[in-house]
Amino acid sequence: MPRLNYTKVFRGGQSSNYLTETCLSTYFYISSMKKDENWESGLRLEIGISSAGGGITKVYIDIGRDEFPEIFESIANEIPETASLFSKCTTIAINKNNKNQYTDDD
Repeated sequence: MPRLNYTKVFRGGQSSNYLTETCLSTYFYISSMKKDENWESGLRLEIGISSAGGGITKVYIDIGRDEFPEIFESIANEIPETASLFSKCTTIAINKNNKNQYTDDD
């Protein structure tokens, strides 16, 4: 799983007027979700943050693949200098699909 090294996490109570940056624990990972009866496929952001009372609070954010088009379009609109990254990702996906196609036919 790739680790996100340039990401910040902020915490704040629902009734709080401010957010406080929190220290990440030893992990902040992205992993693919496994297919099952309740979840087709998607992406999981796995975050560990220092809890207010000590210890680590685990947070999982599961993003369904049907959310990706809107997320990617938002990224392209808000951060257009990332356009070359979309091209690179397209090439990776095509190559992976081709590899899977050849493996499935064997």
